[in-house]
Formats: sequence, structure tokens, C-alpha cells
Amino acid sequence: SVIALDGNALYLNMYSPFSADVVLSEKCKASISVGEGMLEYGRVTVSIFASAPFELKIRIPEWSGSPTVTYGGVCYKPTEKGYFSVAVNGGEAVVDIDFDIFAKIIEFSGSFIDSGDGSYAVDRFVSSNYADTVVPYSEMMHAARARVLYGPLLLARSLKCGNTVDELRSEKTVAGGGYTASVTPLKPNGTRVKFNVHFECDYDAFDTLMCDYATGSNEYFTRHSHLFSIWI
Repeated sequence: SVIALDGNALYLNMYSPFSADVVLSEKCKASISVGEGMLEYGRVTVSIFASAPFELKIRIPEWSGSPTVTYGGVCYKPTEKGYFSVAVNGGEAVVDIDFDIFAKIIEFSGSFIDSGDGSYAVDRFVSSNYADTVVPYSEMMHAARARVLYGPLLLARSLKCGNTVDELRSEKTVAGGGYTASVTPLKPNGTRVKFNVHFECDYDAFDTLMCDYATGSNEYFTRHSHLFSIWI
């Protein structure tokens, strides 16, 4: 659940925008809301009004970097994942959370075996009942690629966020190249979030559009033969 209650403690589990009214005890009723910014910047503001003091338990996810929690003019630096407790006074309160998220390139850890066109190892993953799902052997991945994670998100290139089919099928890869990645949020137009992702290494640099995999791939599967790719 987004929030959970346990005695005089309110557990904040998720950070998509929401508002809620809760009753922690006979003395403490509270309103809490979380603003925008988690998926784009890794930062959120939590606004609270409470009739009495209570304990706010803030979930610190595994994907967070070196997070900071600011309340009452004091900046806390949680050192462990799990829950970080803040004693919230009654009345109005604002808690700012910065999860320190960043882009990570995850190399493909498997190995590649070229089974050949028409082999069972290839054909069993496609269905002849749906012509649009049959992937030509030449368009399958035959060499190592990498993925990009940004906080809790798996990023993808997608027609829905402005990529071209040529980009989705490009043989250019960051895998094994010693690249770093950095993201700049852009205004989305068809996906939940959209980024310009800058890749750089000692001998190369380039940019590409990427979005969250969840909405970048959310389309009836026969509509586009090349809709998205998580590999880069």
C-alpha cells in the first residue's frame, strides 16, 4: 500500500503523487500529500497537517543513492535502507526527500549462442498465428547490449516518446565501452516520463531519447512491429 498505519506511526511506502486523510489515534488525525518529481528528479515534497505529534516512517529503497531527508530546517542523511523515522510535530509540516537517483548502465551478463535461422531455439519464441509477432532472424539481438536504470525505472527507447525505428534497430551499443550515462527530464508526450540521455566515454559521446519502459511498451502488441527496445 502507499501508506500504512501502526499505532502512532505512519509508514510512507510509495512516492507517486497522492493525498490521504488518516486517523492514527483518538488524538491524532493527519492529512498527508506527496507532490510531483519522484520519477523525474528523485525528489519529492511531503506536506502534512496533523492534530498531534506522530512518527513518520519514510521508506528508503534499495535503488536510492545517498538520500537526504529535510524537516524543520534539519537535514538528515539515512545510512541504511529500510525505514527512516522522523518525529513530526503537530500542525503544518513539510518534509523534503531527495533519493539521489542517477542513471546506471547494466551490462548484459549472459552469453550469446548463434543457433542459426529456423532453429527451435529461435522459433519457439514467436508465433506463426500472429504475423506481426514473427521477428526476422536478422533483426534479433546477436551481440551483447546494455540496459539503463534510473532510480526505480528501467528506461527504453520507444516510438511513443519520439524515437525512430532506425534508432530501435541500431547496432551502435554502449555495452563494454566504458560509457557513463546522465539524464535530463523532458516534457513527456505519450509516456509517463521522458528523458534526454547523454552517453559518454573516452572516445565517444551521443544523446538519445528514452522513457520509462512501462508506458513506452504499453501498446497492443500487433500495432507496431518495432515499438520499443530496452537494449542500447
